[in-house]
Amino acid sequence: MWEIILFISLLVGQLGRIQITSDIAFYFHDIVIFCYLLFHIRALFHLEWKKVELAKPLAIVFGVCFLSLIGNLWRFQPADIAVGLLYLLRFCMYVSIFTCILLSKKSQTYWFRWLYFLGVGYAVIGFFQLLFYPNLRNIAYLGWDPHYYRLFSTLFDPNFVGCIIVLCFFLGFYLITKTKLKLFMIITQIVLLLAVFLTYSRSSFVALVIGLMVYITFTKQWKYAIVLVFIVLSTLIFPSLGGISTNIGRMWSVSSRLSNWQEGSALFFNSPIIGYGFNTLRAVAKVGTTSPYGYIANAGGGIDNSILFILVTTGVIGLAVFANLGICLIRSGLCITKQPLKAVYFSIFTALIIHSMFVNSLFYPQILIWFWIFVFTSRS
Repeated sequence: MWEIILFISLLVGQLGRIQITSDIAFYFHDIVIFCYLLFHIRALFHLEWKKVELAKPLAIVFGVCFLSLIGNLWRFQPADIAVGLLYLLRFCMYVSIFTCILLSKKSQTYWFRWLYFLGVGYAVIGFFQLLFYPNLRNIAYLGWDPHYYRLFSTLFDPNFVGCIIVLCFFLGFYLITKTKLKLFMIITQIVLLLAVFLTYSRSSFVALVIGLMVYITFTKQWKYAIVLVFIVLSTLIFPSLGGISTNIGRMWSVSSRLSNWQEGSALFFNSPIIGYGFNTLRAVAKVGTTSPYGYIANAGGGIDNSILFILVTTGVIGLAVFANLGICLIRSGLCITKQPLKAVYFSIFTALIIHSMFVNSLFYPQILIWFWIFVFTSRS
């Protein structure tokens, strides 16, 4: 029952956001995950952690993130460090949700279906959102970019919802081999593909194309090259519903992103070894605090590149331990015995890494939770 509540809480997205202060907010899914971990605390203590794959590299990542905060005690006010610690705690909670797979007796297909239909849920809600609420301009003063005629669903951001839908699209390639309802799965795959187009998210388009290239390479199913060509051509000729905001060649967002990267790079060179401390960027002067529209951005501590975010917040030491975790994830994927699942695993892994080069998707809550449940379900 609890997993139903979890996936509903994820589907609620930003509608379940509760703002405490200008820097602190929590979500419905935060409460669900915290209660789950608290309720299973005894079982978690009795787990044989030495046998849990990826437990050690994850523990090292958490430790380095914590030390990056301790190493910057002199730089910030205690309240700023406390906020950083809260974000680190939430990051640990999100990743630790993989323990639900270790403690669950549910089948692999059961969990994959929940993950898949989370993406379908975002897509379907997004279609209704396009019909009845296509414009975010009326809440731009709250820090949300005023997306116009783009599918942003309950996440209020077409880039992040596009990323999740792309990941679910690849997962559908595996699920279609595990069900007799082939036609139903084909229809849902078309729904997901249409939803990606309607996000007008170029980072999602690129992740989709490169992820599909990886899938074709692993499976040797060259017939999917037709799908690849169709996606590329459709991306170029897909009608622009919202004027400049849905123009595939729009340059103002590119300029804004390049400016964000430049500011982030400057911060990294100011503190290259241990960074500024995990997620303390809201206390650092003006990185991404203003959106290209002139409002104070909701992601006030954001950098539009996950690798750069790691470098700025935890330095080269942090990048090293995250890279080690990435290598462990690759090794874990290579150990998957089912070839169709292995192909999907690396398509998803590649798509997420590519997407994270344009926005900070590696640390986005819904994506983070989705990915770690997927990783440990793949190895179950």
